[in-house]
Amino acid sequence: MKEPKKLSGREVLFVLLGVALVWALVSIVSSYIVPTVEGRDTVRSEKALVGATLAPEATPVTRVSLGDDQAAGPVAAATLVPSDDLPRDMPQLLQDYVYLYAVNSDMGGWIRVRAIPRIDFAWVRGKNAYYIHKDFYGRENAGGTAFLDECCTDWPRDDNLIIFAHNLKSGDMFGELNRLTDASVLKANPLIDFDTLYEKGVYVPVAVLICDINPGSAAYFDFNVSTLSTKEAFDAYIGRAKALNLVRCGADARFGDKLLTLVTCYDDANQQRLLVIARALRESETEERVISAFFH
Repeated sequence: MKEPKKLSGREVLFVLLGVALVWALVSIVSSYIVPTVEGRDTVRSEKALVGATLAPEATPVTRVSLGDDQAAGPVAAATLVPSDDLPRDMPQLLQDYVYLYAVNSDMGGWIRVRAIPRIDFAWVRGKNAYYIHKDFYGRENAGGTAFLDECCTDWPRDDNLIIFAHNLKSGDMFGELNRLTDASVLKANPLIDFDTLYEKGVYVPVAVLICDINPGSAAYFDFNVSTLSTKEAFDAYIGRAKALNLVRCGADARFGDKLLTLVTCYDDANQQRLLVIARALRESETEERVISAFFH
């Protein structure tokens, strides 16, 4: 009987490398791919996973709770806020945004302009200057993040919530907001979904305009107003917006309506702003009726 052939040193090395490679692949699958799939199956909402803005290093969670003392799953870069630290009369967070709030407590809600698919992302609360060049995770980013003007309060909700975002040449953020100056784009679907952490909302534009922030300009508009507590103040705000309006909108606005003002830069001199001013749908309205009446 022949003795088994002995492996050479090189062959032994190749065998060891093969074993190491197989072990590494098994480890990757068990440590990363399987948990990620499980997390994705458990948390279905795109918004709960930050949609396209989810940080690459973030770990999907199976459950995050702000209302009880049970253990939550791992959250990347998150600081959970104990329920005892929240005001007792504060509304309950919408389930869609619990995870985002855990990742960043500046999370304010979600905005989606139905006529512009690229405007579909989270907005934050905080100091204006901070999020101009910071992404949702606090990392340096020239595109910044859509943010609620620091003069506004989303809870209790101000009369007018003002959201700023950059007008990027790439079309990201509010880079395509100017498409709403085209009546055909608005007609396709004029509605805007705007959620806070506590409630979902649907808004209809009452004016799309370009204004100037220079008080000496004929197109000057002091739009940065969050409180419109009198009929006179409300009518003056809407009246000025209508005077500069570029697109005939069938939607009206009356005192008591909640307003949403979207703002982005418009010119290279940084003196002009593109604004979309919308109001929340009323209890007596349906989306279908508002859409059908928009240009009538």
